[in-house]
Amino acid sequence: MEKNVIIAEMVQSIKSSNQVWHVHVTGIDNPELQGYCKQPLAAIRLAFILKQRSGYMISGTSLQTLQQLYKASKQPAEVKQPAEPEATVPAGSPEGDSTPAKKTRRTKREKAAQ
Repeated sequence: MEKNVIIAEMVQSIKSSNQVWHVHVTGIDNPELQGYCKQPLAAIRLAFILKQRSGYMISGTSLQTLQQLYKASKQPAEVKQPAEPEATVPAGSPEGDSTPAKKTRRTKREKAAQ
């Protein structure tokens, strides 16, 4: 294994109780070569940015884990969205006359007269 590689680890957030991804280069304590991300896709992007900046390789296991988690988080979002909501027509109203009556604003005088 190489001495310096880019890895992504899931850690506890300091500001909240959420889990976040800490992407950094092993063996180097440079704040410019590390970052925190909330989502796997953002961590993947940060890993490639760090690779471009530093020239170090990305750990294969970290990259595979992030890709699997991204695919898993993406699939339920696609399933939840329905194709097209169907418009239902009430049984008592004719289908041809579907324009609702326009509501007008009542003035204080009209309200007092009633």
